[in-house]
Amino acid sequence: MIYRKWGRVVRWENGTLVRVDEAGEAREENGVFTAQPIAERVALPDVDAAWVVETARAIGEAERVVVVAGVAIHEFGDVRWQEETRRVHVALTRKPWRVLVDDFDVASVANALQKCEGERDFEHVLVPPHIRIDANCAKEQMPGGLDGYGRPIEHRRVDGEPPNVYRPSYRVRPVRQWMNVRAIPFGTMLPAPRVLALVDGGKALVDDGGRVFVTRLRVDRVTAAAESGEMLL
Repeated sequence: MIYRKWGRVVRWENGTLVRVDEAGEAREENGVFTAQPIAERVALPDVDAAWVVETARAIGEAERVVVVAGVAIHEFGDVRWQEETRRVHVALTRKPWRVLVDDFDVASVANALQKCEGERDFEHVLVPPHIRIDANCAKEQMPGGLDGYGRPIEHRRVDGEPPNVYRPSYRVRPVRQWMNVRAIPFGTMLPAPRVLALVDGGKALVDDGGRVFVTRLRVDRVTAAAESGEMLL
């Protein structure tokens, strides 16, 4: 089996801007996996470096700021497909808390953190779908996109061995992994404080009707899940 990848990435990390083009090939023959760069090139679309810089500067000072934009062309056998990526990861600090933001709306989380009144327990909290947690409940894989072998990601209940594979790079062997996962909808959603971001130590920053607190995040206790992917813990 032969897999090839051509990629272009612009990355801002804590004030340093890095541009990278790469081309590589992975082979798996008789149980032996090898990976190496290749000289062959393909035409890659431009990556919006201005967006990366503007986004990073708009975020301003933080313990960690990573902004990434990239494009990759994948080829596996007779299948060729293209993927584009835009990603933001920010770590905000206000002692004793360290808040992790993997979302483009960093400003609203930063403003909320400055208004945080302290720590408080709540009976329930609402977790929006863009905040990924490993909740203890029945889950399903939603359809959409292609996996590391260029095969469609299909609707399946998360049970047993994953049918799809994830390929983080051509340099490593792909691994079986569930993708596009959400909690299977059940129960009745109730009004509750809304999670804004995750906090180190198994906690979350929440908005309770305009008041902001840090609270424990009970991922082992899912009370309900909506079609939208929102969960009530």
